[in-house]
Amino acid sequence: MKTKNKNLNFSLLIVFILANFLLPLNFSLAADDQGASDLDLIDRYDPEIQRLKDEIEEYQNNLSELEKQQNAY
Repeated sequence: MKTKNKNLNFSLLIVFILANFLLPLNFSLAADDQGASDLDLIDRYDPEIQRLKDEIEEYQNNLSELEKQQNAY
């Protein structure tokens, strides 16, 4: 029983340490965006969104090309 209790205490310690590092990071990121207007957020994230859209389009083109090749055989 004592070993189980030590393991639990150790696990809780690890969770506490991780929470102290991760929660402030999360709140600082949220606070960063909180004062920004919608246009600021769009400008900030637009290049990433556009990159993902381009990547999806490229995959769709590759898929349609593969389907054409498969139908040719």
